[in-house]
Amino acid sequence: MSSGTQSATNSKSKLNSNLRLELAKDYKTLQICQAENHDTWGVPLSIEDYYERELKSYKDKPCNFERNYDDPSTKEGVYYWVMYNENDEIVCSCETLVCLSYHYQDIGKTGGEGDIGKCYSAIVGSVYTFKAHRGNGYATQMMNSLVEWKLPELLNEQFDFTFLYSEVGEYYSRMGFKSYHVPTIEIPVVMNGKLKVSSDLNEIEMLGTDHTKQIEVYDEQVKKMILAKGKEVAQSGSEQQKLPILAMKPTQEKFNWFYERDKHTGEKLYNVDPESLKFGIALKESPGDNFIAWHLDFRARLVMIIAIQTTSFINLQKLIRAMFTKLQSPDFCHESNSHNPESQHTEQLFDKVVIWEEEIVNFDNGDGDGNVAKNGNSEVLTWLKDEFESAEFNISNESLSALRLLHPEMNNGNLNLVHWISNSKWCWY
Repeated sequence: MSSGTQSATNSKSKLNSNLRLELAKDYKTLQICQAENHDTWGVPLSIEDYYERELKSYKDKPCNFERNYDDPSTKEGVYYWVMYNENDEIVCSCETLVCLSYHYQDIGKTGGEGDIGKCYSAIVGSVYTFKAHRGNGYATQMMNSLVEWKLPELLNEQFDFTFLYSEVGEYYSRMGFKSYHVPTIEIPVVMNGKLKVSSDLNEIEMLGTDHTKQIEVYDEQVKKMILAKGKEVAQSGSEQQKLPILAMKPTQEKFNWFYERDKHTGEKLYNVDPESLKFGIALKESPGDNFIAWHLDFRARLVMIIAIQTTSFINLQKLIRAMFTKLQSPDFCHESNSHNPESQHTEQLFDKVVIWEEEIVNFDNGDGDGNVAKNGNSEVLTWLKDEFESAEFNISNESLSALRLLHPEMNNGNLNLVHWISNSKWCWY
């Protein structure tokens, strides 16, 4: 399927009778899979450190691996899927993280007024075929079984959906996923260009892992954008009016998934004190309304922006300038912050900042109702290009986001055409 496929096929793919797809509920099975995929997702962490990081992630929310799977009220959490062959060998595996999400609900009023409905989404991650079993189409069969049988049985409401971030191009389009391209911006942390250093760092505060105030505001903004899109398409009178409008709900637990993994990786790779790490920046006078949150990718040596919320273009400029000022300063996560004073030196741990353009578009000068100011995105991009001469724009995203509905039979046969709101890095898993 290309990204243009719109409707469900008449028959569902059947799993080969020699294969079975099961839900793993024990850590021993997970470690067998992690031992196989360590080279892909664990290195340069040692295998022991990789086990430790993953174990903590699975125990904590949003994964909550140790929950009661038989309780229908606890759908949210991670599901680890393992496929076996006729010899009871694991041939491939993947996981899905089920999260509370939103959809636009038309309440029949004139003018396109609507409401926010709740649904579930399942983020697919860690799709991996064991090396000894590659070339047999196992991952394709696993994914087809997952999206056509397992997930629809688990999540059975009209607007429930699944999505993923592909690092293998359009591979997942054959399973009914439609790609939604989000380009990125890359800005070097240390530049020879004309970086304008923030004149007053007293205006800002650094954020640790608690973003409760920020996420409450961000969540409200996501809901406003859903309602704004619903009104926009209703007033347009186009066929787009019939498409679902979907978004994942931002939560502190989802943001923590990034932060806790970053703390563990920073400590293991660079001996950085995990409690000293900062994961965002905010304006002191309005820290909930004006902030930037980031993920510290120690493995790739980059700072990945996962969320931006501002009330004005001026505040956005203040935050970005202050962010780079802090990133370049000796007290921000250099190896001089390590536990071992004898090994301290001032190596800069991060080479660049990466921003998904979805964040720039979503939280520019708006009208307060979720609508982005006209040409606001181009205004911000023009400013960034002027401010950071070494920055690169419109870069093809290495994580290709793709989505499909789990119940096309409830959506007039529509398999994957939607309005996807806030398709940003914080959703990634």
